[in-house]
Amino acid sequence: VEGWAQVGVESDEHAFDVRRHSGLLTHLEKELPGAEAPHREWMQFAAAWAELTVLHHRLASALNKETVDRHRALHLEVEARFAKWMAMRYHTLHSLPFLPMPTMVHHIPNYLAACRHQQPGCRLALVVVDGLALDQWTLIREHWTEESHGWSVTENAAFAWVPTLTAISRQAMLAGTAPQFFPGSWQTTSQESAHWLRFWRKQNLHSASVGYLRNLGVKALRDDGSLLADDEVALETEVEELLGNGQIQVAALVVNTVDNIMHGMQLGTAGMHQQVNLWLTRHRY
Repeated sequence: VEGWAQVGVESDEHAFDVRRHSGLLTHLEKELPGAEAPHREWMQFAAAWAELTVLHHRLASALNKETVDRHRALHLEVEARFAKWMAMRYHTLHSLPFLPMPTMVHHIPNYLAACRHQQPGCRLALVVVDGLALDQWTLIREHWTEESHGWSVTENAAFAWVPTLTAISRQAMLAGTAPQFFPGSWQTTSQESAHWLRFWRKQNLHSASVGYLRNLGVKALRDDGSLLADDEVALETEVEELLGNGQIQVAALVVNTVDNIMHGMQLGTAGMHQQVNLWLTRHRY
């Protein structure tokens, strides 16, 4: 069917995924950035690589040996080139401006503050899904598209701090500053709430207007990281209470479901994708 008519034709979804996988693999083999590439090129590549990763594991039983070998070879080349890029260019990212979009995670609070400046009085929530990989975000996007929420979504990637430990990178995101400025809490996340509050106090927000909740979603999991049955799940009420409080103007919500699933996962990427899809279909968080 001609491209212009495909929108009106019912097609084989599996066959489309196979064609999409083949096209993405060929495209990424040709467009793999080099060690001196601008960081935006790696961001764009990462989004396409995430989509290929989802398709590769979804179609695992349908892919021939040649395709699997090409994907493995490309994966090794991606790792090698990105490692060289990190050594040459990563150190230049932290001082880049946070507008028009954040480049590193510690730019995010400043970006949110700029949004509030442009829209005085708007309420903002930073939802941190701990342990979520970019390919798993692709699954979330697919799920939202199928549900037709009608939401307006703008996507942008940002670089984590290295090492990508929670106490380093996530703490930097909530503090709005580089890790060198909080050396006393590199081994713990107990200061996140204080960092988040301190940042917004500097933006002239009252303490009572700033909210923070962590370890959300853990009640939906068993000790081994697997999801509880629907009738066993105990939902956190503190989220509704926090967001229902009209005095709260900015809130940080740290959801740990995916991270806990990851720590209990024994079936690799394919197993993670299955568990994340199951989590999404239950409309819990």
